[in-house]
Amino acid sequence: MNQTSGTSSISALDYVNNLTNFKSGSSNVVVPGTTNNTGSQYTMVDLSAWDLSTTCGSCHPGGGFVEKDRNGKRFSMMNPALDGQTPYTMTVFDKYDQNTGLPNHQVISSPWSYPLYMNGSAITAPGGWGQAMTVTMPDGSPMQVQNGQVMMPNVKEFDCLMCHQQGYSNLMSSVMAYSGAHNATPSFGAGFMNMFTQAYDFSTGMLQKDANGIVSLSPTFLSQIMSKKPVSQNCRNCHMPSGLKDLPDMFRDFLSSAPMAYNSNFTTSFTGLSMPSYDFNAPFGYTWDWQESSMPTSPVVLMTQTGLAMASGKSAPAVPAGWPAAMGMTEFNQSVAMSTPGFLGGGNPSGSLTQSGPIFYQATLPNTGGMQDQNALKKGVVPFPRAEWFKRGDMWAEGYDVHLNLECSGCHMQTNTTKVDQFVDPTGTNPNTTFDGKSLCDPGKGYDSAAGVEGNATKRASVNSQDTVKKCDNCHVTGKNQQGIAIDTFGAPNPTAAHQAAGLLKNVTQAIKTTTGSNEVAFVGSHLDVIDCTVCHLTREQMVVRELDATSGNRYPNMLGFAAERGMLGMFSDPAPGMIPANTNLRKWDPLYTWQKGGTYYKTKDDGSVNADWRRKVYAVNIITAGIWNNVDPTVDANGDGVTGAPPMHHTGDYPGALTANYDPWIARDMKAGINFGPSGFAPVPVGFGNGQYMSAYAQDGTFTGAWSYVGVYGGNILFSTPEEITNYKNYRNGIKDLVDGKSWSGTQLAFIGGPYKVTHGIRPVATYVLGKSCTDCHSATPKAPIFSGAFDMLGTAIKATAGANFMQSPAEQWTVVGAKDDIETGAELSTKAGGALEIKFDQLGDWNPATKTFTPNSNGLFKKVLPLERSEAMYPVDDGTVLFKDVTGTTTFANRAAWINYLTDPVAIQNKANALP
Repeated sequence: MNQTSGTSSISALDYVNNLTNFKSGSSNVVVPGTTNNTGSQYTMVDLSAWDLSTTCGSCHPGGGFVEKDRNGKRFSMMNPALDGQTPYTMTVFDKYDQNTGLPNHQVISSPWSYPLYMNGSAITAPGGWGQAMTVTMPDGSPMQVQNGQVMMPNVKEFDCLMCHQQGYSNLMSSVMAYSGAHNATPSFGAGFMNMFTQAYDFSTGMLQKDANGIVSLSPTFLSQIMSKKPVSQNCRNCHMPSGLKDLPDMFRDFLSSAPMAYNSNFTTSFTGLSMPSYDFNAPFGYTWDWQESSMPTSPVVLMTQTGLAMASGKSAPAVPAGWPAAMGMTEFNQSVAMSTPGFLGGGNPSGSLTQSGPIFYQATLPNTGGMQDQNALKKGVVPFPRAEWFKRGDMWAEGYDVHLNLECSGCHMQTNTTKVDQFVDPTGTNPNTTFDGKSLCDPGKGYDSAAGVEGNATKRASVNSQDTVKKCDNCHVTGKNQQGIAIDTFGAPNPTAAHQAAGLLKNVTQAIKTTTGSNEVAFVGSHLDVIDCTVCHLTREQMVVRELDATSGNRYPNMLGFAAERGMLGMFSDPAPGMIPANTNLRKWDPLYTWQKGGTYYKTKDDGSVNADWRRKVYAVNIITAGIWNNVDPTVDANGDGVTGAPPMHHTGDYPGALTANYDPWIARDMKAGINFGPSGFAPVPVGFGNGQYMSAYAQDGTFTGAWSYVGVYGGNILFSTPEEITNYKNYRNGIKDLVDGKSWSGTQLAFIGGPYKVTHGIRPVATYVLGKSCTDCHSATPKAPIFSGAFDMLGTAIKATAGANFMQSPAEQWTVVGAKDDIETGAELSTKAGGALEIKFDQLGDWNPATKTFTPNSNGLFKKVLPLERSEAMYPVDDGTVLFKDVTGTTTFANRAAWINYLTDPVAIQNKANALP
């Protein structure tokens, strides 16, 4: 790859000396803002392409926005001297004071390429575009670049192996993505290279070397290539687990990306991040496989000429994921590590409440001021679960879904859609060539907006790949996809007769259709005209994220669907032999049932004709509530995007009279600036702020100080839940603002904003679970599924941080949030039956007793409590006197929503009205 050399001394890794452009921020003023944006210090590159590539890139397969700009120019061909100092060429290197945690960030050039060396000597070539200079690495160390030196491209190209190699390790590839070595991510994920030696690994059998030293792909590797549809395991690597048995199982089947620790070693990492040391034999005083117990020190794992081995004992040296049972040097095993030949890991305190891992973030020991290394902890990466478990509570395991044997490809790949790239003379100008459609290896997508899928409505026949996944009726009723093309139905049974027998096809409901392709017309239809198949055929009995706490700059999930009384250990189905009855940790929860906004598809077909099948239906969704700090002060631009804050207001498209939130959330690095971090066995976690009362939720011995009310189940992160915690933190942020960015936090609210994620997996056999066999399954005061009324929890569970108690041994409970009324904002982003968008509040005013920490409802109170969402408000959100609640016959009008819900949950009244229809 050649590029004309520039004349600047700025290289692909060098710091930028003149930061004026980056510190000035945008001067644009956008409604609702009224003042010029002083901006984040680094406004232009706060969200750089490099940031995306190292964070989002840990799961995304590459290509697109992590490889090239919008004009198609590869980032590796860019040079700030030629292409300008932009979010493509530059990035912010986060840096915090080790003791105070205050920011000292620097703008650097994004390392999309780097100088190539072999055996310590620079490799030069006629096409090499390196320029003679000394590059200063982020840690201050020099790197020499020679004229004509070959610059190795380091963009994240599309990794076909992530989907098409059986046995691919997404966790391994994510290690390299986080470290910024993008050109190496496929090799590590595929097993070509060893994570520890960072050299070719011939022990995996993926590579072979001939007598001349030429390395090539082995027959073993080639036999693992899936040329057409991937197996479900490759999909599950990013999307969903099969469960969570114990701590080692997190690496095998739960995490989508690896944990990473900051050790400031830039010889093997562009970000200073590397895989942290860990020890699965340390946490409970037992080895991971429970073969040995009562150990003061965990056993040492060795790397020998024949492979992994234990220095002593009978425990296995590797966990089922294939990883060593322990790896790396920690603060506690340095002497053992340095004196033991072949040392790989272990030798840590075993069973200690404060030093037992299983993950060690290299910042465990406090300094003389009682604070751990804040720079290392704030830059460490929280290991995150797989996406569909996180968003929808999905698993993919025996007994979970009747479609398990079809593999993911049965619905997402074998669709026969015509919305694919058409490569007809791709180098010419043939009008039949389409480059922007759904590619042949791109999984089929849904349509509903609750699934997070958007599209280009003007190019639905080609570019827009919505509605290409198989729907229930495609296999079970029509035998054709959405375009009318025959598909493989896998012998799916037709449910029409069963639906007819159950009365579900009788026209007894008030439905919505279109007759012109633009209007919406009410008519009397069947249950199948208003309810999606999944509402009746899926159930949930597994963990799910309900609130995502993002108040510290990292994300920590608060969950439901597990044995909360067991605390953190309730997440695991079999954490230790005899600890709990195995596979008894999951709990049932009910989705939220609500109208989707757009309808079942567009009101017209791709050819422009009226879509007579269009309906607006009720779907099952999971709500994820984002807990964020959101600025509403119109004189402050929190995130430096050119738009200042503002309180909720009416926006175009809102329901008449409705006020919806404006978003000016603080960005991650600014939030981290005000929080104290500490290590836990799973992640670097926020533990408090300042050096006073709220300095830390944890004492030096690892027990709770009692300064905070709650910590999260997923690692022990603090949760803001009382007026005192919230008010004191805002005051603290105002006290340090001149050391951060000069911006006031007085107008910042703790906002809880919920977004819906459509739930479709988890279909059970009808003999096991189904709704609709009886009217009282839904139309009852005690229904089988709470479709019309009841509380829908919006916060999840947390651990009560009682003084003297221990995180690992404490139960979880439903947590609550109360703050000054102007410090709390809530809103669930939902839709009405008429297709309007609304934010449904889930809070209540009242009084607060700081001595007893109790809240008393009072409509004139000065405090606000976050409540569960009332399901009836999600199903029928508008009750302002303008909406008429009428029965299906049109003869009875109900006074309000409450009366309407009473009618819908009265099976006798419902049956009488149905019988009155012709």
